Amino acid sequence: MIVDTNVVSEMMRGDPTDTVSAWLRTCDAGTLGIAAVTVQEITFGLTRMTPGVRQQRLAEAWDRLMHRDMALFVHPLSSLMAQAAALLQVRREQSGRHLGVADAQIAATALVLGHPLATRNTRDFDGLGVTLINPWD
Repeated sequence: MIVDTNVVSEMMRGDPTDTVSAWLRTCDAGTLGIAAVTVQEITFGLTRMTPGVRQQRLAEAWDRLMHRDMALFVHPLSSLMAQAAALLQVRREQSGRHLGVADAQIAATALVLGHPLATRNTRDFDGLGVTLINPWD
């Protein structure tokens, strides 16, 4: 399963919502992965934060998710995924809606690998052919 950046952010919190915590308990260890662009989004968010206790706590939580607790697998962006992302953006644009580069890459990663996508922002990905799971539901 591919996990969207918003789910990773929730996992980094010290107290994720009860529904997300319950959902995580149903996931087998080692079955959750992220698109490479999620690493960029999380790193960007952490780096632009004001240095302090909160930033340090979140950076440590990110490190634990990546290397210890969940050992999230990072799926690199292949040329096939990049092409799929571009096609998704064009299709969305033709329907009068915007699809950002990061979301396009996340959706394309899930599509090419044939994995569902866990996200809170299901509207951002609807109609793209990706099976969506909302851990907040």
